[in-house]
Amino acid sequence: MFLRSLGECLEHLRARPATARERAEIDELAVALIEHRVELLPGVAQTLDTLGRRHQLRLLTKGDIDEQQRKIDASNLAHHFAGIHIVAEKRVDTYVELAATHALEPASTWMIGNSPKSDINPARRAGMNAVFIPNEHTWVLEHDEVDPADDGVLRLDAFTDLLTHF
Repeated sequence: MFLRSLGECLEHLRARPATARERAEIDELAVALIEHRVELLPGVAQTLDTLGRRHQLRLLTKGDIDEQQRKIDASNLAHHFAGIHIVAEKRVDTYVELAATHALEPASTWMIGNSPKSDINPARRAGMNAVFIPNEHTWVLEHDEVDPADDGVLRLDAFTDLLTHF
């Protein structure tokens, strides 16, 4: 997304399409971002390995398809999931469609995430349970209130805490 935004910004400022040379220069500037390896939180791979033996796991992520797929590939975690779903936005209908398509019973399906806006609240409105694992680096536009009285939301401090509950 960064590269695309940078190219669009250049085109807007110059009031013309970027040349091939300018696009190449943008690519060079961002090479560090492109080649940046995904850094997993401690215990994520081991936790997914254990959970994957107990449950059917699916990955639902939002964003640019190519960028998200690059992150998934770099993480080496794809093999833990029965399916990977990359969507533009996570809304209530996204969760409803996912459940219907894969014959998931919403009442026994859990969304695990750090974003109240995209993970927790829409999953709850779709009838699923949710595990909220706050992260201090969650993008501010993903912040929202999580109903503290909602007993369909399990709050955990760390991803590895999932092993205690699942």
